[in-house]
Amino acid sequence: MDSTSTQSSHPSLTYVLAPFVQLIACSGILYGTAVLQSYYYMLNCDKDPKWMKLFVTLLFVLETATTASSFYGLNVYTVGALQDPTTLFNLDWKVH
Repeated sequence: MDSTSTQSSHPSLTYVLAPFVQLIACSGILYGTAVLQSYYYMLNCDKDPKWMKLFVTLLFVLETATTASSFYGLNVYTVGALQDPTTLFNLDWKVH
C-alpha cells in the first residue's frame, strides 16, 4: 500500500483557511477606509442635523463590532484549527 492511499480525502487546511484569511485582510483594509471617512465626516459635519451625526456614529460603531467579530472568527478558526482540525466543523455562535 503506498502512502498516497492513506491520506485523507479532506482538503488541507491551507486551501480551507487561505480564502478566509484573505477576506478578513481585505475587510481590515476597508475598515481603515471607514475610519478615515468617519473621522473626516466628524471634522466637517458642523451644518448637518444631529440625527445624521448620530446615524453616522451608529454605523461606525456597528462596523467596528463587525470587524472585531471577524478578527475573533479568524482567531478561532485558524489558531483553533491548528490545534484541533475538527474546529472547522463546529460553528462558534459568538462569531456569527
